Amino acid sequence: MANPRWGDYLDSLVVGDEPCTFLKVRMVLSCSAGSSQLWSGLMDLATSLQIPDDQIQKLRTGLTTGLLTHPSALVEILQAWRAKFSSSATLSALISALVANRLTVCADSLRNQC
Repeated sequence: MANPRWGDYLDSLVVGDEPCTFLKVRMVLSCSAGSSQLWSGLMDLATSLQIPDDQIQKLRTGLTTGLLTHPSALVEILQAWRAKFSSSATLSALISALVANRLTVCADSLRNQC
C-alpha cells in the first residue's frame, strides 16, 4: 500500500531545486527505459507544460538542424516551465504531465529516482 504522504512529498519538490535539479531530471529521464519514447514526444510534453509555441518551434528547429540534442532541449523546456510557473513546477506536476503523454515508464523513473 502506497504511503499517503508520498504525494505531499512529490508536491513539495520543485523541479530545478535540490534534489530535483534540471541535470538530475535530465539524467534520470535520459537513462530511463522510456527515453526513446520521450524524445519522440518531447514537443508534446512541452505543449503539456504550456511552453509558448514560438519557443517550441525554436526547440524543434534546433533539434532538426542538430544544434540541440534531445537532453539539452529537455533542460530548456524544464527551465522555461520553471520560469513560468515558479514553485508550481513540482515533480508531481511533471510526473502528471508525463503520464498524460503516455510516458509512464519515464514518470515511474522520476518517481523512484528523484
